Amino acid sequence: MGLTWAYFAYGGDKALSLVTIAVLARVLVPEDFGIIAAGTLFIGFVDALRDVGIKDALTYKGDEKASLADTAFILSAAIGLSQMVAALLLAPFAQTFSDDPRLSDLIMVMAPIFLINSMASTHDALLHRQLKFRVCYSVDFMAATVRTGVVILCVLADFGIWSFPAGMLTSAVVRAAGRWAVLPWRPSWRFDADDARLLMRFGLHVWAASLIAPILFRMDQLSILSFPGEAMLAVYVVALRLPDVILGSLGVVVSRIMFPVFVRIREDGNEFKDHLLATARRMVMASAPIGVGLALVAPIVLPLAFGDKWGPAIPVMQILALALTLDTIPWAFGDAFKAVGRPGLATLLLIVEACYMVPAIWSVTYLFQDVTATAAVVLACSAVTAVLRIAVACSTLDIKVRQVWVAFQGTALAAGFMAVCVLGWQHMAGSLPVPVVLAGSVTVGAVAYILSIWLVDRHEARHIIQTILSAWQRTPRPDPIREPAP
Repeated sequence: MGLTWAYFAYGGDKALSLVTIAVLARVLVPEDFGIIAAGTLFIGFVDALRDVGIKDALTYKGDEKASLADTAFILSAAIGLSQMVAALLLAPFAQTFSDDPRLSDLIMVMAPIFLINSMASTHDALLHRQLKFRVCYSVDFMAATVRTGVVILCVLADFGIWSFPAGMLTSAVVRAAGRWAVLPWRPSWRFDADDARLLMRFGLHVWAASLIAPILFRMDQLSILSFPGEAMLAVYVVALRLPDVILGSLGVVVSRIMFPVFVRIREDGNEFKDHLLATARRMVMASAPIGVGLALVAPIVLPLAFGDKWGPAIPVMQILALALTLDTIPWAFGDAFKAVGRPGLATLLLIVEACYMVPAIWSVTYLFQDVTATAAVVLACSAVTAVLRIAVACSTLDIKVRQVWVAFQGTALAAGFMAVCVLGWQHMAGSLPVPVVLAGSVTVGAVAYILSIWLVDRHEARHIIQTILSAWQRTPRPDPIREPAP
C-alpha cells in the first residue's frame, strides 16, 4: 500500500533530518543551537501562510476543470513570493526575542526557501491526487540526503550555524527540481479568476486551520524563547526532535495520503466510516508502542544521539513522546472533516483549542521558567484535545463512541503490557552495558507488544503483516493527469 511505503520513505527523510540535527547538536554549544531553533521557529510561523489551502483545494476539486492547475500554480508562486517578503520583514522583529544579532540574519538567509517551495506546490498536489506517493517521497528522500550531506560538509568547513540554512536551501532546490522532473505537467501561465475563486473558497477554510495550527502548536517554543531563553529552547527542541521525527512523520504521511483517499470514497457513507475507523485504529496501533517506547528508553537514546551535555532534555523527551502519541489519536478525523466538505469545522476546533492551550502554556512557562513544566502542560492539553476531537467527530460523522473505544482498546492494553515488560527488563539489566540495555528494551518491548496485539486483535495483526510484506510490490493505480486544454 502507498501508506506503508510512503511512511518508510518519509521516515527516511526525517531520519536524515535527525542526523542533521544530531550533528549540529554535538558540534554547537546550546546557545548557538538555540539560535537555529529560534530562526526555524519564526520561519515556521511564516510557513503557516503556505499556499492558502490551494494544494488541498486542487486535490479536492482537481477533476472539475483542467485549467485549475494553471491558476493554482500562479497563486502558489505569488504566495511564495509574499512569504519570502514577509520573512524578510519579520527578521528585525524577531530580534526582540534575542540579544544575538545572528537571529535576524539567519531568518533573512532562509527566506528564499518559500519561493523555491512554491514552485513545486502544484506538482505536489497533482502527484498526491493521482496517488503517486512513491514518486513524491522518493524525491523528498533524495532532497533530504543532499541536505544532510551539505550540512555535514559545512560543519567540517567550520561554517557554524550557517551550515543549517545552506543545507535547507540546497534541499529545497533539489526537491522542487525533482517534482518538475517526475511530473510531465507544465503550467501554461493562464490565470482564470473563476478558477481562483473556486480554489480559494475551499482553500481558505483549510488555510485558516493551516494558519492557526502551526502558530498554536509552536506556542510552547515561543513561550520558552520569551522567558527562559535560547539555551532552554535548544534543550526543548532536542527533546522534541526524536518523537517528532517518528510520530510526527506518521501523522503527516497519514494526512497527506488519506485525504485524497477519503475524497474518493466520501459518497459511500458506510465505506467512509469503516475506512476512517480502520485508519485511526492502525495509526494508533503504530504510534502507541513508539511513543511509550521512546518515553521508556529516553535516558539511554537521547545521550547516545545528541551527546551527554543534553541530559536535562531527558524528562522533557519522555513527556513529549507521550503528548505526541495522544496527538495521533484524532489525526485522521481532521482529514475526514475536509473530505466531507467541512474544513471550517477543523478551524473552529483549533480556535476552541487555542482558548485553553495558549493561556495554559504561557502561564506555566512564565511561572516555572522550566521546560519540563512546559512539556507537562503540553501533555495535559494533548489529552483534552484528543477527547474533544473524538467527541466532535462522533457527533458530526455519525460514529458511535463505542466504535471508537473498540478501535483503540486493544492497543491501549498492549501498550500498557509492553511498558510493564520493558520496565521489568530495565530493572533487572541495570548493571549491564548501555547498548545491551537498549537492545534488550527494544526487543522485549517489540515482542511483548506484538504478542499482545496478536492476542487482542488477531485479524488486524494479520492484515498489518500482509500489508507490510506486500508494500514494496504494490503500486497505487493512478488516474492519468490531464493536460490543460490548449
